Amino acid sequence: MSEPIPTTPSATPNEANPGVYNGLVMKVVYTIWVHGISHRLAWGLSNQWIRRSYRVWSGPVHLSIGPGNGRFLHHLPRRVRELHLMDINTKCLSMATRALYRRPVAVHGHRQDVLDVWRDLPEESVDSIDCMMVIHCLRGASLQDKLSFLAEAHRVLAQGGVFFGATVLAGGEGVKVNRFARLLMKIYNGRKNTFCNTGDTFTDLDALVRTYFPKADIRVQGCTGTIVAVKA
Repeated sequence: MSEPIPTTPSATPNEANPGVYNGLVMKVVYTIWVHGISHRLAWGLSNQWIRRSYRVWSGPVHLSIGPGNGRFLHHLPRRVRELHLMDINTKCLSMATRALYRRPVAVHGHRQDVLDVWRDLPEESVDSIDCMMVIHCLRGASLQDKLSFLAEAHRVLAQGGVFFGATVLAGGEGVKVNRFARLLMKIYNGRKNTFCNTGDTFTDLDALVRTYFPKADIRVQGCTGTIVAVKA
């Protein structure tokens, strides 16, 4: 068993955003605007890559951080028998839970700031973790301020487990920010509790992830950094 790397919770806590994460937006707008338009035209992220990641990397006990409206959770494989959902927005937790009501899986919701200590999850208690398009929303002037998030992910993930996800980057080597992406980031970073990624670069993402997960594959799609990391 590897020793956890000490850290402390962030000094800039996150807050819920009911203006964005409410029933109307999540049901009517979210899939079309976020998954359909923004992923493809702004962030350059392949939804096919997301779907494949859920199918390939998810283990029997899985933790989904920031599940949104639960759309991509439909691609979890049948081997997933226990699912933990973590979000600070209650509507995301309730919608993601309802999206899986026909699946034979035990679902547990955890409402909390992911930059705080994950008190409900013991050490090495999950087989896989996804954090799909969440890190760019976490508070912090840079990725370094989001360190506690990766520390907790490393702590609760079992040996050999996989941490996978993606995040929007503001720049860095190989990152291609088109005009649409630049406009959206300007708008979203100007709104409270929406984006907070003006200091997020690929170089910092790569270094930060490898601090906790040396065995990691970190790549760029458009202006998105994708992560597949194994806890060795």
